[in-house]
Amino acid sequence: MSLVNPFNPNNPFDFHGQRHMEIINSVDSTYRDQIIAIQDIPARENFVTSAAKSTAQQMYGLNDDPVQYYQSILGYQGLVSAVDFQGQYRPIIMAFAQVSQDVKEQFASLFDSLVNLPLKTDDDINNAINRIIDFENQVGADGDKNLLTGLSVAKYSLYGWWKLPPYNPFPPFDPAPEAKINWGSVICDAAGGLCGGLVGAAAGSAVYWYCTN
Repeated sequence: MSLVNPFNPNNPFDFHGQRHMEIINSVDSTYRDQIIAIQDIPARENFVTSAAKSTAQQMYGLNDDPVQYYQSILGYQGLVSAVDFQGQYRPIIMAFAQVSQDVKEQFASLFDSLVNLPLKTDDDINNAINRIIDFENQVGADGDKNLLTGLSVAKYSLYGWWKLPPYNPFPPFDPAPEAKINWGSVICDAAGGLCGGLVGAAAGSAVYWYCTN
């Protein structure tokens, strides 16, 4: 089965999700071998952050500082990959000061309905993407920009990370780990989109992907 196309013409900010995964794909194709060769996790996190930042600047002229996104995450103490996005998504989302309470509630309610769904097959990914598209359609094209951006990033995160080959980021670098993607990495991406920092979202999600076992 092929994956559902995450594009939704009813979301005027859907291009943010597309750009997000284009940045991620470029980081992966350019730096994967270098990243997985770094065994020290803080050093790996710094390398991934720098790679995502420079890639976003080169591709789209984006100059946001990913660390600003990191520092807005509840529980962040120097390692984005150490933050429990899957288990603590509600307090993390609610702590974003730059987003309205109503938008945060809407965003968290979506993940209330998603976070326990499996992500093990194409059918699982398609189900999740379709649920997010349905939610976008409920929000409507005149909905909050941050909310629609976060939703777009969430969809493309599911789509893009699922298509990347899996790997075990720790020695002995098993090429066939049990899971390819989890809700923690998707929520990390989406939360960055919600906060309006596309570079932070890309860097944070790449860090989570590459630095979390």
